[in-house]
Amino acid sequence: MKVQFLIFFLVAVRCQATESVLDLFPEFKQAIGGLQTRIDGLQTRIDGLERENKVLKAEVDRLGGGNVAFSSYMTEASANSQSASLTTGSTIKFDRTETNYGNGYSRSTGKFTAPSTGVYGFSWTFCVDSRTSDGGAWKYGEYGTQLMKGNSVIGLLHADTETRGDDACSTGFVIEYVSKGTEVYLRNIYDHTGKILSKMNQTRTTFSGWKLYQ
Repeated sequence: MKVQFLIFFLVAVRCQATESVLDLFPEFKQAIGGLQTRIDGLQTRIDGLERENKVLKAEVDRLGGGNVAFSSYMTEASANSQSASLTTGSTIKFDRTETNYGNGYSRSTGKFTAPSTGVYGFSWTFCVDSRTSDGGAWKYGEYGTQLMKGNSVIGLLHADTETRGDDACSTGFVIEYVSKGTEVYLRNIYDHTGKILSKMNQTRTTFSGWKLYQ
């Protein structure tokens, strides 16, 4: 009986010699075909996600355009020095930086040069003291500043103590489209009284900016 079964099996295999092995097992062939269909579907989804990822990455690059941000302030020594030397139209310099991503801000010139074109936000806080020197006579403190983009005025700020023996701070904020290579800076706009106030243990006179999008 066993010999007869073996002969029958060999004959059956020989008869199927021209067919694939999977044809001998139709249920396996059907299952593998189903798996292939699912794999093709998953590949289509993967291709679609990769295309979406490329689009999103391009949009992020367009909006960000690289990390650009700076935050600077004036030391007490610099505040005292500039208080004595600033004239109308002088550029105000901030000699310390907390951050300077993109290396756009120069402490030596006091100017920010845009590393790339885009929309930027700029903020500055200017503080004044009623005295012209520490321990000096109480007078009035008053300064006016302009935020410049190249040779154009894009922001104005006025800080005034109003009374003797007082100090005051004012803050300005501007959003502006800036082309690559354009300088943005602060300048003094009239003869001032008192002195710039910027002390580590009291308050800081600051200038900051960052890129919002391309």
